[in-house]
Amino acid sequence: MKSTPTLLDSFNPKHNSFGFLRFTLAALVLVSHGLPIGGFPDDDPFILYTRHGTTLGTLSVAGFFALSGFLITRSYLSTDNLWKYMWHRFLRILPAFWVCLIICAFLFAPFLFFIERGVLVGFFATEDSPVRYITVNFFLLMRQWSISGTPAPGYHIFNGSLWSLIHEFICYLGIGAYGVFGILRRQRWIVLVITIVIWTLQFLCIHAPNSVAMITNHTFIVTFLRYSPFFFAGSVFYLFREKIPYSGKLCLLLLTIYIVGSGYGFFQKDITYTRELEALTLPYIMIWLALRLPFQNFDKRGDFSYGFYIYAFPLQNIMTALGVNHWGFTLYTIVCFIATLVFAIPSYFWIEKPMLDLKHYYGMAAVRKLFRISPK
Repeated sequence: MKSTPTLLDSFNPKHNSFGFLRFTLAALVLVSHGLPIGGFPDDDPFILYTRHGTTLGTLSVAGFFALSGFLITRSYLSTDNLWKYMWHRFLRILPAFWVCLIICAFLFAPFLFFIERGVLVGFFATEDSPVRYITVNFFLLMRQWSISGTPAPGYHIFNGSLWSLIHEFICYLGIGAYGVFGILRRQRWIVLVITIVIWTLQFLCIHAPNSVAMITNHTFIVTFLRYSPFFFAGSVFYLFREKIPYSGKLCLLLLTIYIVGSGYGFFQKDITYTRELEALTLPYIMIWLALRLPFQNFDKRGDFSYGFYIYAFPLQNIMTALGVNHWGFTLYTIVCFIATLVFAIPSYFWIEKPMLDLKHYYGMAAVRKLFRISPK
């Protein structure tokens, strides 16, 4: 009798659809954000179906976290060295993030300021100045959302996508800590136990907030508990990949549980169990799709998903200020998609890839490599 293949049997590091899914999820975040930014009716299909239990954007970010947990755990085990691992993570996230902050502060923001006011007078004199935007947000934790009062209408949020980066980076630190203490190789069950504990805390925050008041009073912690279970579930799937079946039937079952539980059953009043079920079902669905979908060469010429994710929101604000949203949601989304690619592609080739090319260089060797300086 033929045994069911496992994730270990099915995962090929060089032939998978992780890149396709990451870019698709980034594009779906753009679609989701386009509704409130463009001033369109709140017709997000997931908002309607789950009665505000989730949105297309939050579901996509959760999918990002699940895929990252799987890949980042593999990354640590491939290096098995904390400093190399953290250097790789630094190169992947922070340089492109810093460049994005600068572009938002000194290119996008003055342009939007001029569109909204017709002058640039006073742009640098506000409390939420562009310089302060860079300095207070420099280490991923977003503490200033507007730049010189822009955008004026809506939520006054210039780049609302950047909030997730600090939470993902904390998850990176968690994997690094697991690795240092030998948990990833010798005591991987601890990762599973801690992931269950995090999910349980999330459940209590939703259904028994008074029992964990020390958590529910801190929005940052609540948000971390909302998304970190996806990341660490992805990590668990990699750690136990030789035991977890690679099964389309299991994927379909989990998808059915999520759809039924989110839309119709397991509800109290107007609150479904969408969030709890997402963390239990979505990670496996995402990993299965990454191994099953046939788009293995999608990112052969470049992984534009990160740049797409960090530039979409401010460009959507600009397109709204220019009145592109008056053309209708479909055309507005297409224009925003193209405009985002205009920045995402250079971000990869001019910032992200050159930084990633430094992953085997350290100290002055990295500086010489970056600026192509020959050693004396």
